[in-house]
Amino acid sequence: MIKDGKIFGKINIIDLLVIIVLIAAIAGIGYRLLGARSAEVRDMQNFEYVVRVDNIRQQTAQALEKKGKVYADKNNVETGEIVSVTVQPYKQEAITTKGEQKFAETPEKFTAYVTIRVNGTCSQGTYYDNDKTEIGAGRGHKICSRDVATTGEIVSVKPIE
Repeated sequence: MIKDGKIFGKINIIDLLVIIVLIAAIAGIGYRLLGARSAEVRDMQNFEYVVRVDNIRQQTAQALEKKGKVYADKNNVETGEIVSVTVQPYKQEAITTKGEQKFAETPEKFTAYVTIRVNGTCSQGTYYDNDKTEIGAGRGHKICSRDVATTGEIVSVKPIE
């Protein structure tokens, strides 16, 4: 079988090892290039997410209630549209003299729940807006529209039909 360093008298063992290493390297490179692309395939998905914006003034709440298009703060790409705004009095945590936790309304401060509709992408259960920003509950999020720029926390994300 192995005679004079050759397998079956025809192929040198070193040459065979070099061929195997080259095939493995080509397969690895091909997998990285083609495998990475297939993992990035994203489906277009309409979805809505709700951002809670706490401790805002009445002017900010009124500007949010004008609704309109939302843009990415870094490059002005349109990312969605405000479809509804619910404004409530802002309640701040306070500890009483007895050590009890209470929530008291803060005068002239509000909490807004802003619903934003996006035609973005979904990849492996993760949502992205048109600017490729990940949208997920618990994440901080900046809202920039023609009338207002403010920051809040995403409280929910849901697909829409």
